[in-house]
Amino acid sequence: KQGVTTEQLVLVEPHAERSAAVAGRYEGAETYKSLETALGATTKQLGHIVIASSTAAHGDNIRAIVSASREGAIDLNKTKIWCEKPVTDPADFENVLKLAEETPGLDISVGYILRFSGILRELQQSIEDKKLTISGIDWQYGKDRRTDERPTQGVLADEVVHPLSVTDWILQSSFGADPK
Repeated sequence: KQGVTTEQLVLVEPHAERSAAVAGRYEGAETYKSLETALGATTKQLGHIVIASSTAAHGDNIRAIVSASREGAIDLNKTKIWCEKPVTDPADFENVLKLAEETPGLDISVGYILRFSGILRELQQSIEDKKLTISGIDWQYGKDRRTDERPTQGVLADEVVHPLSVTDWILQSSFGADPK
């Protein structure tokens, strides 16, 4: 809540319970069930757009943002876009990349927080400097997605890929491109 004003907050959340919970914390916040509706209806200049939907929807979200900018609803030169990793699923990546190349002002930052973690960078450096030796890796994931109603790309794509990606990133420094 700190630092967020209702002049800035437009929430897109298809699940009514989550939408109501967030909107209830911010008087005057606009809430919408779809990004397309929000982009067409809001009168606020959106300074930031965070894409944190299911991976399968990322490409459609980016297309909706580009469409809204072409219709004059938002100014991409004044809007920062942050997308959680991955930008889109592999089948749609080439289409989204081409769209980004053809759209002036479209600047998308892709976030993967764990790679910026200070402790993980120190771990990686210690392995690279041979101060630590890896004898085994055990990742434990605390989420239980069995009761989560959001559409996913499956457990491997949405849950397991993150620890595997970080492990690969950490070990690349020690073992090169082909860890053995």
